[in-house]
Amino acid sequence: MQTVEQLLRTLRKVQSLRARAGTPGEERAAAEAEERILARLHAIAGGRFAGRAEPPREERAILHRFSIKDPWTRKLFFALLERDGFEPLFYPRQHAHTVRVRAPEAAMDRLWGEFRGLSARLRRDLEGLADRMIRTEILAGDARAARRN
Repeated sequence: MQTVEQLLRTLRKVQSLRARAGTPGEERAAAEAEERILARLHAIAGGRFAGRAEPPREERAILHRFSIKDPWTRKLFFALLERDGFEPLFYPRQHAHTVRVRAPEAAMDRLWGEFRGLSARLRRDLEGLADRMIRTEILAGDARAARRN
């Protein structure tokens, strides 16, 4: 069972999707999802969410600065930003590993937490791939050369 906070987070995401809907079908699907979430909120929290609740207030966006030197993890961070509808800002003479984003604090905290988990997983997968490639491509070739001599 989802908590009220989880449902509110989901509601904000659905409302964001509805605002960016590209087709009438997407907007209709988002509106229906919003109604289902509001009904669940009403069932859990009672009268506070009766009927058509006004959307949760948007937090003021502030400028965040991140320094991500690894190109693969930077690419992952850009993908998460794009998925959540945020655009990175680039300033003249800015270092290539610096990423700036204007977004609400709560959204960046959530995104950064998700990024850290995915980044660790990406790093483990890339290390495993590198080890496997070295073992099969480089060290296997040395073993074959040693057998020929």
